[in-house]
Amino acid sequence: MAKERNIALVYLFGFLTFGIYFIYWYIKTKDDMNEMGANVPTGILLFIPLVNYYWIYKYAEAYATVLKKDNNTILWAVLFLLVGIITPFLVQSELNKLAGGMQGGINPAAQPAQQMAQPAQPEQPVQPAQGQPPQQPQV
Repeated sequence: MAKERNIALVYLFGFLTFGIYFIYWYIKTKDDMNEMGANVPTGILLFIPLVNYYWIYKYAEAYATVLKKDNNTILWAVLFLLVGIITPFLVQSELNKLAGGMQGGINPAAQPAQQMAQPAQPEQPVQPAQGQPPQQPQV
């Protein structure tokens, strides 16, 4: 299940630890996405030159298919590689949306069904203007 994290603290810890927290964050969010059905390989690949590009591609694929559901893997992979500083913001904001919707046992996918199951409230009659006869409610 996705864990809700404060995005500002992710950046603060990342800068205070000179990037070490970012590596930890990548691995933890990879685990979150893998629990949702993604297939991102082990985080050890981040430390192997050239293979880490493959890992970022698989991470972007998981982001595109599991979180964004837009299947723009190439776009996200290029964005994550060229402008990597925005990756925590993009990924964590999507994970926070999922984590916020899942708190308290509420499934965001079930919300429309729950709303439809509620009985309709009867309409309140409209007060007629002065001098006009009252209108009959339409059935």
